[in-house]
Amino acid sequence: MYRSVPKQQETRTTGRRALVLAMGLVLVALLITGRLVKLQVVEHDRWVAAARATQERTIEILPQRGAIYDRNGVPLAFDVKAIAIAVDSFNMTKPEALVEILSEELGRSSEDLTPLVYRQSYFTWIDRAVGLEAAKRIERRAQDVFAYGLIFIDTWKRCYPQGSLASNLLGFVGMDGYGLEGMELSFDEALSGTPTMLHVLEGRMGGPIAPRRSRRGSLGRISI
Repeated sequence: MYRSVPKQQETRTTGRRALVLAMGLVLVALLITGRLVKLQVVEHDRWVAAARATQERTIEILPQRGAIYDRNGVPLAFDVKAIAIAVDSFNMTKPEALVEILSEELGRSSEDLTPLVYRQSYFTWIDRAVGLEAAKRIERRAQDVFAYGLIFIDTWKRCYPQGSLASNLLGFVGMDGYGLEGMELSFDEALSGTPTMLHVLEGRMGGPIAPRRSRRGSLGRISI
């Protein structure tokens, strides 16, 4: 049993429902538009800055440090080409193999390397001054076993060809490439040069991009 409704009344009811639905859709559209305006216009600079901070890092790569010679032109300290090695753990494969290869080639314990390799980061330093031949072996061995995630960057490392000769006068540099004692410290500003600033994107397709080239340090001559 049911009660019939006049056709005219049914039409008015349907019209009211359609009007309410249309107004609801308009209200939702206005809310979405307002939110988009807030994000893209009012808070644009804030979100861009946050995105850059999350997705991009700036890494300082050592410049070629100025050489030091004695009065006869004999080199006492100079830079040689080297490779800095880092790891991207988010895009890494076969971490156990990487730890083994790095340990054998760098002469470091697996206990020392494991926290670095497994650290949750798109860029973690492993070693900032690896010899060219050792770096080539590491890269080749990693490729042979399909272990990916290592990042290789051209850099420099300090060499003292005369060994301990005049070491007290010359001093030495630290891992960051800055002089710590002796002439290396006294003339650090002149010898250091300008580092390369390497931008690293953090993400699925992340990696080093857009390096700003370094400027070599000045040459130094001393009389011994």
